[in-house]
Amino acid sequence: MRKDTSPALPHFRWTGLDVGGLLPDGWRAEVSGLAARSSDTRRYPVTPFLTRESPFFEGGVHRGRVRADAVERDLPWLAESYRGVFRDFAEEVAGEPVRTSHDPRYSVVLNILSAPDMRFECHVDTNPLTGLLFCTDNPQGTGGELTVAHDTAARGPAEIDRNCAVLHPRAGHLVFFDGRRNPHYARALTAPGLRVTAIMNYYTASVPEESTRPRGLNTHLFGQE
Repeated sequence: MRKDTSPALPHFRWTGLDVGGLLPDGWRAEVSGLAARSSDTRRYPVTPFLTRESPFFEGGVHRGRVRADAVERDLPWLAESYRGVFRDFAEEVAGEPVRTSHDPRYSVVLNILSAPDMRFECHVDTNPLTGLLFCTDNPQGTGGELTVAHDTAARGPAEIDRNCAVLHPRAGHLVFFDGRRNPHYARALTAPGLRVTAIMNYYTASVPEESTRPRGLNTHLFGQE
């Protein structure tokens, strides 16, 4: 019998769509403008339950974030797309009914990197389907890649980078994935620039919101459940 020596398929999968043609004229400038005036940029403590930083990591992770209420107010087309056409795409990907977040505090937020000491925390998700809209172009070699470990036990950037999928940001590309098992993070920028992504939480009929979000997570993120 011939031994199968073909490489094992990686565990992580994603689906990508180019939705730039569906977005309004000037959308990139609107997003960048909101990021410039409303980003809460600081060193964030690691997230209980979800962090996949190295056990030796100390301190917080320097990054920027624009809250969902600001997105709803200043980028209404993005909030409407989250509840409308993007949700429809998500349902096609999931193959079952998909619902948006009941809690508006974590519906759509912007994650921002604008300096070489900024990255996103190594973590896993609670929601069964994440939608990520790249809002800036960050060409190969300039950093900012979404980096996802194939090894679900990986901890910290070095272990994630050892065996990973890498997605380079291209403005207008919408990516769907299930990030509950595979640790992932956004790499630091290696050239001057700006990286902005819109992060959208989706839930499914088989994994509803109330079944998967850990108690205490909202208190950590927002100060109250």
